Amino acid sequence: MPTVDEQLNAHGAQIIDEHYPFVLSFPSSLLAQQFTLVEAEAHSEIHFRELLEMKWSHDAASSCRSWPRFLQKLSKLEEDDSISHGIEICAARSSIMTSWAISQVVLTTKLEERARTVQKLVHIANECQKLGNYATLFQLTVALTNPVLTELHQTWAQVPAADIALLRDLEALIQPA
Repeated sequence: MPTVDEQLNAHGAQIIDEHYPFVLSFPSSLLAQQFTLVEAEAHSEIHFRELLEMKWSHDAASSCRSWPRFLQKLSKLEEDDSISHGIEICAARSSIMTSWAISQVVLTTKLEERARTVQKLVHIANECQKLGNYATLFQLTVALTNPVLTELHQTWAQVPAADIALLRDLEALIQPA
């Protein structure tokens, strides 16, 4: 029976010609800075009243896998201006970011590039920790420890042990006490 990596290689070649993750083209620190700016903007949408009154709905955020689809749902929700939607924006961003990170690995058909993508996402998460961006750190760590990715044994075999140890440290950091 073929391994998950072999199945992924076979299916990936049929689905797309070639996927090259853009994260491999930029320094981890730069990407972490950009993700931090986006995260800060999302968090600026949370109003104190929203937290105090706990008036938010997770309907739009929980069902979206794409940002455009979430924004469509959000525009319908914003007709009721008695409810702020900052929490929903952050929840949707978290879900979408996690799915995006998983897709960057899964869509990469070349084994070496897939391993480098995993390694790069670990480095970005680590840079996010240095910047105090625990939201993106959490999202990337959750993505990297998702069973969809942990089953890619051949991929993980090519990730340096130091990066796997760093991921374990980041995973321990996001675990509840």
